Amino acid sequence: MTLISSKLMYIGVISVIIIAVASYGLFFYFQRVNEKSIRESIFEQELERQINSTKSVSQHVGSDLRLVTSMLQDLADSLYIQNEMLSGDNVSNLLEEKFNQLNSVTKVDSLLITDNEGVITTHKASVGMKTFVNIDISSNDYMMQTMDSLQPVYSNGFTGIDGKYRIVITYPITSVEDGHYIGTVVANLPTIEFFKNYGNVNDINSQFLVVFDRNGNLLAVGASGDLVGKNFFGNETQQFINYNKVLNNLTQY
Repeated sequence: MTLISSKLMYIGVISVIIIAVASYGLFFYFQRVNEKSIRESIFEQELERQINSTKSVSQHVGSDLRLVTSMLQDLADSLYIQNEMLSGDNVSNLLEEKFNQLNSVTKVDSLLITDNEGVITTHKASVGMKTFVNIDISSNDYMMQTMDSLQPVYSNGFTGIDGKYRIVITYPITSVEDGHYIGTVVANLPTIEFFKNYGNVNDINSQFLVVFDRNGNLLAVGASGDLVGKNFFGNETQQFINYNKVLNNLTQY
């Protein structure tokens, strides 16, 4: 009896140990599963939040760009412009009024009108900036696109003569009577000042915006102002992000 009792006790102890080990093993297994599930859930929630936030910013930017375009159309359809009066005091006053209206919506540092050959006839710019007239800008891509299509054009980014990075919005001036081409209204928007209305473009230590044009050139980036105007897939930007494959895959366009 004693021997049998001892064996039963031994088996019981072993069973308890096995059950205990199994229980702890299952506990840690389920804990890892739960932790993984929680991490995945948190990631998915954060991803959804980021997507919704990006979508909201994109819609806001699009809305403001459409508003700017609409205001340029108003200028193109105004009485003086339609009568092909592209310079003079009345047009200068009209241009200044529209310039101030545009800057109540977003930062526009230059607004100008060209004739049908792409020569600047009237120009309004922010304080401290030079204005130009009788300058032919018809060779610029955005002017050629506008003159060819007779449609509004949103340019790629470019560096101005003052070193500031900009985009341009154009609106063709066409006769409401017969549709012939009269000239073009051109608005210059500094990219950093424009996009800072929608998020952080200056501080790498907090959530920031990164904005590209259709060619992958950086229009605004909170990580480093030195990257503005650089191509995302160029050497300088790739060195900055340490050739991050995940980021590159996410940024393919």
